[in-house]
Amino acid sequence: MKKKKHISGSEAFLKKQKQKNKPDRLKIGLIIFTFVLSAVFAVASGLFMKDHIHRKNHCTAEIVGEVTNAKIWGRHHHYHGKADVVVKSDGVFPSQTLHTTSLYLAKQKNAKIFYDPENTKEYYFESNIEDSRSLSIICAVLSVIELLFGIAITKAYLRSKQRKKR
Repeated sequence: MKKKKHISGSEAFLKKQKQKNKPDRLKIGLIIFTFVLSAVFAVASGLFMKDHIHRKNHCTAEIVGEVTNAKIWGRHHHYHGKADVVVKSDGVFPSQTLHTTSLYLAKQKNAKIFYDPENTKEYYFESNIEDSRSLSIICAVLSVIELLFGIAITKAYLRSKQRKKR
């Protein structure tokens, strides 16, 4: 049989205070998490927009490739696609086969490709350029929503603290 450990009055008081503050720590943790998540979405939004602008400014040359080996699969509005795009050299962009997972391109016969004449490894398909811009906008909206949610729960937390003091 184990002996019960004797707890002094000050130790018991500290233990009670820790248990009282546990819900507060959870609430504060949620508030911090919300603001951090908002910041992450804001940074992601900026990076996607930077990528979009960079590609639009640098990939100025264009070439057309033939879509081959197109495959589309899925069901119930969840379709996926993949295809190869065979590109013949235009003197700058080398002849090669590019791979894409674009459902839109898998349905096409030809694909327009924009590339950087100074760095032919940097290219994008015309149908995919709006993806980075759309992701940037989605991340910006999510960032604002998270920020507003963080402000709302911070206000609620501060109001509950004021009520407890009364």
